[in-house]
Amino acid sequence: MQGRILIIPLNGRGKCWLEPVNMNIHMYTRTRLIERDGFVFYNVTGTRVEYDISGLRLRFDNLFDGVKALGK
Repeated sequence: MQGRILIIPLNGRGKCWLEPVNMNIHMYTRTRLIERDGFVFYNVTGTRVEYDISGLRLRFDNLFDGVKALGK
């Protein structure tokens, strides 16, 4: 991650953890029935995904690239 918070540079590599709060996902598919060798299959011709999230919890490790004074 690279960036700034006011004048403090953010430049680090590490693990990221995130947890969505009250997340709803709706997936829509468009299909056609096809027949092959006497069997009928669904053929997906299109998809659409919609989602709503009311909150997100985040944690970034090593955000200041190991500089302990900035991490406190």
